[in-house]
Amino acid sequence: MKKELTLMIIFAVLTVILLTSLSFSEDGKEKYFVKKINNDFSALTAENIQSESENYFVAELTEDEKTDLISKGYEIQKVGKAKAFLQDTKNLTNATYAWNYKVINNITGLNQTVCIIDTGVNYSHPNLGNCTAIGNNCKVIAGYDFINEDDNPMDDNGHGSYIASVVAASNYNGLSGIAPDARIVAMKVLNVNGTGYMNDIKSAIDWCIDNSTKYNITVISLSLGCVTDDGGEVIFDAYCDDENATCNSNVLAESINHALSHNIAVVSATGNAGSPIRITSPACIKNVTAVGSANKDNTISSFSNRNSLTDVLSYGNLVNTTNMSGYNQARGTSIAVPHVSAAFLLMKQLLTESNRNDNISQIESYIINSNNKVTDSNLTYNILNIYDAFNNAGIFGFKITIIHPENTTYNTKAIDFNVRVTNAGSFCWYKLDYGNNVTMTKVNSTYFTAYDSNVTEGFRNVTYWCNNTDNVLNSTDYRYFTINTSSNISDTTAPVITILNPLNQTYNTSSINFNVSLNENSSICLYSLDATSNITMEKLNSTYFGYLASVANGFHKVIYWCKDTSNNFGVSSYRYFTVNSNYTNTAPSPTATYPGSSSAPGPTLTEDYGGYDLEFKVTDENTNVSCEVYVGNATVISLEWNENVTADGSTKKAEEIYLAPEDDRWYVKCSDGLLTGQSSYLYFLINPLEEDEDEDSSSSSSSSSSSSSGGGGGSSTKKTCVEKWECAPWTECFNKLQGRECVDKNNCGTTKNKPETEQTCEVKKSNATNETILTGAVIGEQNKKLKLPSFITGNVVGLSPKAYWLGISLGLFVLLGLSLLTSLLLKKGKNKRTKEFPKISSPKGIKPVNIISEHEWKKRLHGK
Repeated sequence: MKKELTLMIIFAVLTVILLTSLSFSEDGKEKYFVKKINNDFSALTAENIQSESENYFVAELTEDEKTDLISKGYEIQKVGKAKAFLQDTKNLTNATYAWNYKVINNITGLNQTVCIIDTGVNYSHPNLGNCTAIGNNCKVIAGYDFINEDDNPMDDNGHGSYIASVVAASNYNGLSGIAPDARIVAMKVLNVNGTGYMNDIKSAIDWCIDNSTKYNITVISLSLGCVTDDGGEVIFDAYCDDENATCNSNVLAESINHALSHNIAVVSATGNAGSPIRITSPACIKNVTAVGSANKDNTISSFSNRNSLTDVLSYGNLVNTTNMSGYNQARGTSIAVPHVSAAFLLMKQLLTESNRNDNISQIESYIINSNNKVTDSNLTYNILNIYDAFNNAGIFGFKITIIHPENTTYNTKAIDFNVRVTNAGSFCWYKLDYGNNVTMTKVNSTYFTAYDSNVTEGFRNVTYWCNNTDNVLNSTDYRYFTINTSSNISDTTAPVITILNPLNQTYNTSSINFNVSLNENSSICLYSLDATSNITMEKLNSTYFGYLASVANGFHKVIYWCKDTSNNFGVSSYRYFTVNSNYTNTAPSPTATYPGSSSAPGPTLTEDYGGYDLEFKVTDENTNVSCEVYVGNATVISLEWNENVTADGSTKKAEEIYLAPEDDRWYVKCSDGLLTGQSSYLYFLINPLEEDEDEDSSSSSSSSSSSSSGGGGGSSTKKTCVEKWECAPWTECFNKLQGRECVDKNNCGTTKNKPETEQTCEVKKSNATNETILTGAVIGEQNKKLKLPSFITGNVVGLSPKAYWLGISLGLFVLLGLSLLTSLLLKKGKNKRTKEFPKISSPKGIKPVNIISEHEWKKRLHGK
């Protein structure tokens, strides 16, 4: 007994030591994003660095290390945390219309791939491939596990498998995804508890972009969002692209913008905090398709976050999905996201097989505009309808074209009402602004007509409704016309309306000016906001009309119509804008980036008649801004370039701008129509091109002078460009080769005097163990440290001393535990077993779990 007691005491002591080691093994380190400075990472070590992307390192740092890096000018932000937010919906989304539509193949997501960034995917499930590993012949064709740093993204939580089944579950046991023939790339960034870090999410997005061509990735699906350390959702009431406090939205925005530039959609959940005015990150990033949740009765789910940044709703409440081994019902904006991700896959297949090259932004516009709408807190949201998406793209051909009346003035009350319908169904009707629905006569397979002999005089509008062969109902916009029988009409041309205000942007005030100008004298103008009542505007002069009105928060559309002096009515297009009282309008923020430096005199550039590309970035809450680039010294400012740009923070260029020797700075101004922002100066010096004599001008100076005085044979000169080569550091040694990139900063266009860009290299061998150790730091491998143990010297390459001794302690702990267990079992074996094992029963008040059979599942699924 003494032996066992001694072992137990030692075991307890080692447990305390082990727990203490676990608490302090990382020396109080935390994960940080470290922004690169001119590709200089000399202050970081291979032990610090976890991963690398284009502009950032992810490093584990102590407080002292962080302070040291900040003192050296590095931009640092703590890595944020994320968690998962948590198909019978195929009919609700009208996915079955897509499945039954055929171009080359039925539209089922065939040959399209979704990149699911979540807890992994259970690729062994019958609906998700029924495979023992990922690969080309499986539903899950590729993936990576950023939690365990391996190529096996098996789900150990279940959430990622829920998402995968809604997107692409194969039809088995009556359950199929919205795009059942699509393929999956699984990125495991969340652990068994459904939580993870933003650096892994960024790395996963970058992985999907880098491999998008190889696997034909169309969409990245993110059913997750930013949380605080205690698990609370972090939510925003405006775009969060610049946020860097908790969610690292600015870092994620770089990768998301990069995805868009590769024609890849990024779809993300708005979150489950139930907020009607805020959504979480990354859904609040401008180039993300933000998805909220709707119930199956087309109401908004009470748990769903939403605001004016929400692009579309989809079904996310009690949706049939797979779980780790069978089937389940799930709810949350997490479940709404994969419906929209699947819609991108269906649309991409459809357009590809139709030989169309619509970009991802166009495809998004088809998907997020739906005839299925719901209003909440003065905002109108679209609910996903895949049939509408196809129709928006002009695929189904269900289109109603108004033939008559035209947008003009008639001096008769007898009016024909005619439409032509492609893919027409059995009926159409029209409705005048003052009347009821009137059924039209179907003349042939595409043409419908009606006649009214007594249309009321005045300014009129009409709209048409028709069904198609699938019995889906569609409508036209209003057609406007005028009935005036009191005079002979000589001028029948409608006035042209130019909308001056509102602009297509967000306003933080409810007081909105509505202003238009016209190309001819006009007597009256009206506007209609959100297809409600017509408002008569004030006539400020014969061609200018205005009106100041109070407008509620939300997304709005306005249309204008104006009557000229001959009583012809002209109609404008729709103008869209948003009112958000919580929105803070700021001036655009342009930044001049290249060439030059922020302090004078700046770098010396060689005069180049071909010009320099002046690079800058601009961000603003409004999508489009107007930017002007200025070049010149302190007294002479010359406008060199002007262009409307997308204010998304990506690099813009004023191309081939000539910089003269007398110029010493440049900057950029950008305006969103309300406010103007100006960048800081970038300074530079221009080194004039050298004057060289031609080879045939070898005569003496006197003869040259003589020739010159004769007026015809002077020496010709030319300017020579002198190269200025700058080289990046050598890459790591690989297969005994390493390289670097060298750039001529003077853009001479030659390779004269260009330094070597490739050389042989050697690897070093450890004398003690003959282990291979690469020369230099190991940087650039996704989330991997170099870990090559050396038990002879007691050091481990890539591991800290504390981590090494933690491993030793853990090994002793396990060995001692096994010894104690063996001793106890042997002692117990010597005793006679005179007692039976106790019976196990459920604790009081807790019922055993019912495991239903596959047969029972099918019965319940089909309502039997």
